[in-house]
Amino acid sequence: MTKTSHVPRFRIHHVLHRRPAPDPTYGAFVDGMQTPAATLIVNPYRVRFDGHAANMGGIGGVATLPPFRRMGLVRAIMSESHREMHAGGTPFAALHPFARGFYKQFGYAPGAPLHVWTLPHADLSRIPDQGGSVTQLFPGDSLEPLLCVYEKAMENVNLSSIRESFDPGLEKSAFLNEGRSIFVWWENEQPCGFLIGHMVDRVMHCESGFSHKGMCLYTSPRALLALLHFFHTAFLSHASALCLTLPAEMDLYSFLPGGFSTGSLSTGCAHVHNGMIRVVHAENALQLARCQGNGSLCVEVDDALIPENSGRFLITFRQGADNQVSRTDREPDLTITPGALAQLLCGIKTPLDFPFMEGVCVHRPDAPFSALFYPKACRFWDLF
Repeated sequence: MTKTSHVPRFRIHHVLHRRPAPDPTYGAFVDGMQTPAATLIVNPYRVRFDGHAANMGGIGGVATLPPFRRMGLVRAIMSESHREMHAGGTPFAALHPFARGFYKQFGYAPGAPLHVWTLPHADLSRIPDQGGSVTQLFPGDSLEPLLCVYEKAMENVNLSSIRESFDPGLEKSAFLNEGRSIFVWWENEQPCGFLIGHMVDRVMHCESGFSHKGMCLYTSPRALLALLHFFHTAFLSHASALCLTLPAEMDLYSFLPGGFSTGSLSTGCAHVHNGMIRVVHAENALQLARCQGNGSLCVEVDDALIPENSGRFLITFRQGADNQVSRTDREPDLTITPGALAQLLCGIKTPLDFPFMEGVCVHRPDAPFSALFYPKACRFWDLF
């Protein structure tokens, strides 16, 4: 790097570990320091995307020592790591931000919206018994039922990780000693839904996040009703409410029998985003995207972090065939940033959102955008 009057000389390379590191770690070393002044970890994932298995980099461990902040070190390691991912053909990257505005400068955009619901017992009292049975898992029990539910629930969800086991950390932990409980709903001897939660101030927390590592997952709306009915009947005297994370498209206000209690002050719904995402290799992402119908589009990607990812891409698509993608000099139908492109390809946004999206400029309004950009389920539950 070039030395200036206000930025010390630094170099970027992989951090060396005494034992093999599970994930690539990048460090910025300043003026001969033996320890990095800034770091970043790329957690490699295999994820689902439009019926394909694709690579995704899960960005974590981004940190800078206080004396070296605001010197461009994070930008340098973000650029180096993302350019290496691009060189390896990785289509997407994702992260859980401490501040969305900070990562916006690196081309990231908000992921799919989620809702965190707080449901008091009064709002669950009208749910009828759905049949089936519920079992509780204990440390040492097989977590295969959780993996079965996860694989079924996530089979068509973009950016969901492809897992060999549900959670190796959970398998090794004494989760009851941590205050966490696991309940599985079964029907016809098949696991169809589960709750992972822990009690705080008489509220069962099943949110998915760093502070509450819980989950509510189900293979059908009926399975969700069964889990909610189970909580109401089993925890009526032990808990005042259930708190859980659900996709934004699951509208509990209209889903629950009889609606919500009008007098309940504890019912709440908070809107959150499922991390942030961006396209790392636009050509590969466009090639994997599942298009509808026949036609072509020219998309211009403007990527300030990965120059190699910028350019104009001609996508020719035909129903039932793989997309043909090539660089072109043709006038673009659309100019877009890598974050906005990820939102559209993954189904979080559609052409109806163009007027409200930053980093999107439409040059040909009558282009067949809806063939490439249409609603799809998208979310990643992993924490990195």
